[in-house]
Amino acid sequence: MGSSVTLGLNCDAASNVALQVTDNRASSAITNADFPANSPSNMADSELFGLGKDSASNNIGALGFMLTDVKLDSASAYIMQSTDKSTWTTLESGILQNNGYISVAATSSATSPSSFTTASVTLTPGITLFEASRYPSGEETTLDGSVTFTVNYL
Repeated sequence: MGSSVTLGLNCDAASNVALQVTDNRASSAITNADFPANSPSNMADSELFGLGKDSASNNIGALGFMLTDVKLDSASAYIMQSTDKSTWTTLESGILQNNGYISVAATSSATSPSSFTTASVTLTPGITLFEASRYPSGEETTLDGSVTFTVNYL
């Protein structure tokens, strides 16, 4: 896993917002089918973000994010996820889904996000790469993952 970063939202008044998660390198994300049979990966394809392509236009690997230490107005909270901002479910795995929406809720049984003035979550990235023999020999391969978080008012 990589270095963690805390993502925080601060609002002047109680607000109901979601973050839209966009994988800017989606066409380069590897899938579970790309992993060797003995691979330890147990992430769903919807949890894998692209890392770019090598000089031969092959996908380099995948980026994933673990979400922990969720806070809603300084109290422990839960991550909610949605694909359409209408139907929400609690994100049980703690692994960020690509190309959807996340928000926070005060309880794990909530069916929609909670309003808040402050919210935060710790994001911890993890990268999965193929073995070296799958990349062009003698070349440096640049990791070029890019994820955008956009604030959406609900």
